[in-house]
Amino acid sequence: MDCKQFRNILEAADTLGVPAELKEHAATCVSCTRLLEAQERMSLGLEINRRAVRVPDLTARIMKRAAQEKPTSSDSSGWIERLVALVTPRTPFASSVFYVAAGVVIVALCHSIIDRGSELQDLRRHHAWRMVSTEGHISGMSPEAKTKGIAFGTRLDCEPGATANIELGERFRISLNGVKAVLASGQVDLESGSIEANIEHVPNGVPFLIKTPHADVTDIGTEFTVTVLDGSTTVSLRTGAVRITSASTHEARELKASEELTIGSAGFVQSRSPVSKDPATAPVSPDFRRIQPPDE
Repeated sequence: MDCKQFRNILEAADTLGVPAELKEHAATCVSCTRLLEAQERMSLGLEINRRAVRVPDLTARIMKRAAQEKPTSSDSSGWIERLVALVTPRTPFASSVFYVAAGVVIVALCHSIIDRGSELQDLRRHHAWRMVSTEGHISGMSPEAKTKGIAFGTRLDCEPGATANIELGERFRISLNGVKAVLASGQVDLESGSIEANIEHVPNGVPFLIKTPHADVTDIGTEFTVTVLDGSTTVSLRTGAVRITSASTHEARELKASEELTIGSAGFVQSRSPVSKDPATAPVSPDFRRIQPPDE
């Protein structure tokens, strides 16, 4: 055996059990003897390190501890597991029904979002309230108001008895009577006087807001009157529903058809009281005179 064969066999052999032929060759070759001794020392050191970090009974201890411990979870699954099990289809028919229902919900949500976006875009296309008719002296309007409309941010100051019919888009139509108010997009800031609103109801539509010193009146589709007089705001509802939020207490109430509510500087001062559905007999402020839209 030569030194090259010795090295090849030594690299492949287990140094803890060196073949006899390698020892015989190492006894006759000084360099191979040193190589064999170095290999044996390295292997011995690795074995010592393994024994130092290895727990002899680690596996047995883990298995014993796992067998002794009982599961902490109860037999009944949690509400999340029950919900998942409830909605998870178990048959082909149930799967079909589940996916059809999910598709209907997704389509309905998308349709609602698209409709809301379309209405917002429609409102953005209108940069002014359109003047339908006026009666009496109203300051604050430009001479071009009848042709170009009343721009957002315009403050109107109507003399007592002066009236105006205006509209925004296809949904918002309001009648102003003796008001001091600022017109905005889908909103009127009313300081005094009366506003009669006729808002077309559209599912998920953009709400209409009337802000007074005493309350915020939010409407999504109804006919109602808001009157600011003698330090209070009175809301008379004919059809639909409105949400009223007190400016001082931030308390919110919902007004239903044929009800009336008064809000003062300290909050709601009058409980809901019925009003007539007939516009001709509905109680309104003495300063308010119903305006009939002109015949077209």
